Amino acid sequence: MRLRPRMLAALYALSGIAGLTLEIVWARQLATSIGGTSRAITAVVATFMGGLALGGFIGARLARHLSRPAVAYGAAEILVGLTAALVTLVAPLLEFTPVIPLRFVAASMLMALPTIAMGATFPLVSEALADGRGRSIGLLYAANTLGAALGCVAAGFVSIGWVGLRATGLIAAGINLAVGALAWSLAASTQRRPDAEAPRITAPMRAESARVHTPLTLAFAAGAAALAAELLWTRALLPYVNSSTYAFAAILATYLLGIALGAAWVAERIGRLRSTAAALAMTQGLLCALVVASPRLLDLVERALPFYVGAQRAVSLGLWGATVAGLFAKVAFVLLAPTFLLGVTTPLLIRMATDAGRGPGAAAGAISAANTTGGIVGTLVAGFVLLPSVGVVAGLLIVAGANLVLAVASLRRCEPQHRRGPALVVAGGLLFAALMRPATMQAFLGRLATGWTALLVDEGPQDTTAVIEHKTATGPTRGILSNGIAYAGDSPFSQRYMGLLGHLPALFAGTPDPGLVICVGTGTTAASVALHPEVARLDLVDISPAVRRTLPLFEAVNRRVWTDPRVHLYEADGRQFLSRPLGPWGVVTLEPPPPRAAGAASLYTREIYQRIAARMRPDGVLAQWLPLHGMTASETFMLARTFLAVFPSAALCLLNHGEAALLGAPQGLLPDADRLRLRLGKPDLALDLARLGLRGATPDDQLAAVLALCPIHGPSLRALVGDGPVVTDDRPLIEQFATGLLSDARHNLDETARALETDGRRALLTRLLAAATEVLPVRGALPAGMGRAMQAERDNLDRWVRETRGPLDPFSSSGR
Repeated sequence: MRLRPRMLAALYALSGIAGLTLEIVWARQLATSIGGTSRAITAVVATFMGGLALGGFIGARLARHLSRPAVAYGAAEILVGLTAALVTLVAPLLEFTPVIPLRFVAASMLMALPTIAMGATFPLVSEALADGRGRSIGLLYAANTLGAALGCVAAGFVSIGWVGLRATGLIAAGINLAVGALAWSLAASTQRRPDAEAPRITAPMRAESARVHTPLTLAFAAGAAALAAELLWTRALLPYVNSSTYAFAAILATYLLGIALGAAWVAERIGRLRSTAAALAMTQGLLCALVVASPRLLDLVERALPFYVGAQRAVSLGLWGATVAGLFAKVAFVLLAPTFLLGVTTPLLIRMATDAGRGPGAAAGAISAANTTGGIVGTLVAGFVLLPSVGVVAGLLIVAGANLVLAVASLRRCEPQHRRGPALVVAGGLLFAALMRPATMQAFLGRLATGWTALLVDEGPQDTTAVIEHKTATGPTRGILSNGIAYAGDSPFSQRYMGLLGHLPALFAGTPDPGLVICVGTGTTAASVALHPEVARLDLVDISPAVRRTLPLFEAVNRRVWTDPRVHLYEADGRQFLSRPLGPWGVVTLEPPPPRAAGAASLYTREIYQRIAARMRPDGVLAQWLPLHGMTASETFMLARTFLAVFPSAALCLLNHGEAALLGAPQGLLPDADRLRLRLGKPDLALDLARLGLRGATPDDQLAAVLALCPIHGPSLRALVGDGPVVTDDRPLIEQFATGLLSDARHNLDETARALETDGRRALLTRLLAAATEVLPVRGALPAGMGRAMQAERDNLDRWVRETRGPLDPFSSSGR
């Protein structure tokens, strides 16, 4: 007897859940271990997909020679489970490899076996189940892709937040083991039926087999176009759906869902097709039209669904649910139709390969391998050629051109009597594409750019960076957008918090040399550190290649710091930069993207603080930017609690009503009062602090003002934040913030779970006001005016509580 098709399809759907979950987990783990740059991420994706392609090729060669392919399929799933568990456990340890290139080599070797085994499952299960006409193979493909979409939702929205990356990966590996064991046990006693053998090649089929390479060429090209379109669609959508982990998960899940629906739809009809090539030509012609229309669809969805889906507004479970619903609605509006056609394409190509003389398993494996290999090429071309050279909109037009070429190539393979219908469909698609062509070739910048003038747009492999300007009554204000998120600005409020973020650690450090600024932005923080004459070397690190182009547009606030001979500017992942043989640093500042932004959590975890502490001077000081906006109070306290886990004597410094800084030192934060007076006596430094609002007739007056900024520290800060979870590499809770919102709602602990964003921020400021009662301990005598300075800062905080109204301007008070 043979395995029931529905049973094997269900097992393969579970395999899809596990496979996509493992891909997400490994991508997150390796982004921390080997870096989050576009090159590192592309290397991980290419390695993963390369293993799948090689596995598809090997599985295709094996399938035709196996008498019980279902048993081999079970064995392959068991191998995936065992090796995947090993990868999940070992991948985080690669960060301890001192040489970064060796991490890439080790990661590639580590992922090779499980990904090859994953790739082999499709031809093996296809050979076990296929009916030789393509229907069963199409249903298997649909089931696996639908499982992948479910795995994306489960991992991206639920599992990682609840149990962490390691446990999520091990659960997925366990699913592979269970699927493999069940498939093996059910198929171990079965024999292949004679009618399941590869179809006998008739004379016409022998003639067709001479062109068997054509479906593989088409599959390669279709894979390249599909993955290039996915990358470009993602880049276009992010400015409108906010660059959070949930946004990425929604985009990927919708992409996979559309493919699954298309594959399932065509699988039910593929046996009745008169010409597979004609169907493929029509599919690619329609796809060309929809890819061209993508920019118009995105503009239309913003008009039809104008609500904001930014992650920073989701400060309660209800608002989070509305945000997620809005995410899926907007993404589906743009992606569901074209990805449906992508799903139709692969089963048609497999059918073409079987018609050309290949057996079911061999056809499935060969098409899968060619399609995946094309996907690798498409990802590289889109990320490193199309985006930097022509941008998203023109890139989509080029991909649409590739779809048109595929349509014409498929049309040429049609028998003459079957060409008329597909030709009309392709012509209609071209007419639709001409009518729906993009109205403008401008980059997608998001709603925050509305009403602002774009001074610079850089669509690079890492992100889409823009410098925008807005005229105000007091003069022009500039800001930096990255994938639609406001990252930095030059408003007076932004200058204050960024300037103090550089001055405070340099003032409090015993020896502030050398300095390290991770995440450069406008360069304001770096310029403040460079103003201290004791800093003989200053390393600036930013992951975005665009930073060299954006810095000159903020000369007024960064004083051309990048031209200072002491300054060394690096384009690198800040966390991986810590592995370089530099330092030990006396001053380190961390000003990452907002904590809820995708990928930002790795710069807010306990582990990065441990690595920084190990690379600092004993009397050095770390300053971590802490936003008081866009999060709940419990999240703010969780970030502070994480910092305290490594720097127990840390201080919370209040910079303005939207910003704070956490200061910590490896051997305890205890500034020297006499050294502070000496440094504050430097005219340039005193003048800059006065510009930021810390005025005083004498160094003692400025010293009192500086110390008064940090009224919550050590035991009082510990009491304020309380006990609870911390952010770790394995549990990036600040990105998976729905977990915390659910806990808040369940225990009714957080004020912001019952209020709008502004009221929640006021409640947080009120709690900070109540805790701000102590003077930061110093070595030596406190200034005489300390009491007045403390009262002045308490008055400021009280005024912030009373005046906090309405949403934050992203480029005024927060700079984000």
